[in-house]
Amino acid sequence: GIQYNHPDLAANMWVNEAELNGEPGKDNDGNGVRNDVYGYNGRTRDGNIEPGSHGTHVAGTIAATNNNGIGVCGVAGGTGNGDGVRLMSCQIFGPDNTGGDYPDVYRYAADNGAVISQNSWGYSQMYTAIPQDVAVAMDYFIENAGIGPDGEQTGPMRGGILIFAAGNSNVAVVQQPGADPRTLAVTAMSPDYIKAGYSNYGTAADIYAPGGSDDTSYPRECQVYSTDLGGGYVYMSGTSMACPHVSGIAALIVSHYGVGHPGFTPQQLKERLLRSFRPVSEYVGS
Repeated sequence: GIQYNHPDLAANMWVNEAELNGEPGKDNDGNGVRNDVYGYNGRTRDGNIEPGSHGTHVAGTIAATNNNGIGVCGVAGGTGNGDGVRLMSCQIFGPDNTGGDYPDVYRYAADNGAVISQNSWGYSQMYTAIPQDVAVAMDYFIENAGIGPDGEQTGPMRGGILIFAAGNSNVAVVQQPGADPRTLAVTAMSPDYIKAGYSNYGTAADIYAPGGSDDTSYPRECQVYSTDLGGGYVYMSGTSMACPHVSGIAALIVSHYGVGHPGFTPQQLKERLLRSFRPVSEYVGS
């Protein structure tokens, strides 16, 4: 859950105007969810977002407002005048990290206009495949995001992309769902341009982004600084922090090649992401 009223994020939140201006406690827009002003809570199956520090931090890396004199700048934050990415808080975990309904979250996101799904979560290493109900919901997002009920394109991209953190176990195996070929898996780079000590890696990894260091020999400032609960800011590290850097770049690509250019696809987005990186790691193959 994102702290949707954080001073550095509020200007870039997706807003369901029908719910914002409608009767409280009622499904004003008829989408099957009550009170979904800023997104959906898969735990409670309604729109009552429970802000968490982790989700708020990830959101800031993508969409903190730029040049507003406070805090940090998001990768796709814009100026706060309607030119930034839109954050839809699609919550799977509560503040206590207990999980909720995964499939509903992906269906909600696709049906309500999202085309990029940013996922700083994953299953433990014991999972070798995605549970079937979650896989079906992810397929739904990939196939239906940005597309209306009659097959017409309604969003800035024709279809959806799923971007996942690779995991923080320092093993040569990307955790699921990042290891699934339908997704794009993000590993973490430390401040010295090598793999962060905690980051998973391996053949299923797709791209590498700044995740901060958890090495105590580095100063705290070598972690990723971003938005936190209470309108504050905090340092964190992990592939969870690397993943939103890529999602933010994806949003910039979609804004340039997709907005006003019907027919732009997730495959074209992936090609631009995966052909434009700077090779800095010893793990980049020939």
